[in-house]
Amino acid sequence: MAGWQVEAVGALSGESLGTVTLPQDGSLRELRRLIANLPGVSATVKLFSDGVELQGQSSLADSGLRDGCEVQVISVRSLQMLSGSQDGTARLWELEERSEVQRFQHSAELNGVAASPEPGIFASGCSDRSISLWRFGATETSCQLQGHMGQVYSVDFCPAGSALLSASGDATARLWDLASEQELLCLRGHMRDVNSAAVSPDGRVFATGSDDYSFAVWDRASGKMTQHWDGRRGDGHSGRVYSVAFSPDGFYLATGAVDKKAKVWDTRTGTSLRCYSGHTDLVNAVTFSPDGKLLASASDDFTSHVWTADTSQGRIASYKQDAEVLTLSFSGNGQTLATGSMTGAICLWDLSSHQEVGCFGVGQDREKPTRYDRVTSLCFLPV
Repeated sequence: MAGWQVEAVGALSGESLGTVTLPQDGSLRELRRLIANLPGVSATVKLFSDGVELQGQSSLADSGLRDGCEVQVISVRSLQMLSGSQDGTARLWELEERSEVQRFQHSAELNGVAASPEPGIFASGCSDRSISLWRFGATETSCQLQGHMGQVYSVDFCPAGSALLSASGDATARLWDLASEQELLCLRGHMRDVNSAAVSPDGRVFATGSDDYSFAVWDRASGKMTQHWDGRRGDGHSGRVYSVAFSPDGFYLATGAVDKKAKVWDTRTGTSLRCYSGHTDLVNAVTFSPDGKLLASASDDFTSHVWTADTSQGRIASYKQDAEVLTLSFSGNGQTLATGSMTGAICLWDLSSHQEVGCFGVGQDREKPTRYDRVTSLCFLPV
């Protein structure tokens, strides 16, 4: 069957991007794939003909196209996610096709990953005490930060992307200058492992959560602890604190702990604002939605819960998985929640319908996943 030629033209520039050839009975999906592979075109495109978007997977003819026709192209970045797992890999995922784009192999179990505000860069923290910086597309780490005396549990970039905060089993959190690869601050004050460390949206304040039943807020300029909640004094959580997360405006701090609770605190006054009770096992992770209106929590009870963060309405959704849920992340548009489990499964949940819209992940090609498949960290890439 003779092939059809379709010219791709930039919708904004009006310039020709190239011509592709495909069978007369070819589909729109195939046309998108061919155009996306043209030089200078991103991996995901939207196609238009006479101002009408060409959607679906119908044939060219059924879509009103013909041999020698022209389509307008808008390149859009596909939603992507980064995962870290105990098999020592960080993986970049393209979520439209649920496909693995690239795998980054580490020499030890991977505990935490974070995407930089600077496109194309991410950081990882490992059980061998190391922190690595990577560039997408590279096969080797661009640098390693050494100094922790215990395994690194979490990493978080400062807003400008020039510094990185890490939490470690050596009972410290440390701030690193990425240009010089040198330690800028060492935050000492916890008595046991620091499980989680977070940077406020303005980069001026840090938060830490520890196995010593306490969590704290720190001033970056002085390196001093400015707020401290200690469960041993009846203040905070009655157990190990596994996760801390700032709200988008930086005024509130969410915490999750072994006492099965997620809580929200006022970072300016230290006041407890809300306590979310509903999990039946320890809370591994908490995170705010991009607009700050929702709080999500992940638990060993095989569920993740979504709560209202700014009112006392409480839980609005509960998502069930087949194993302990270790980590979660909101997409940048706040429409999707991703959760990662002990079996390596990564599930995507639509926050409007509260339905699962995808499940994939580490070790899913094996009949029986191992403990090394567990997903320890997730983050959506900035769009």
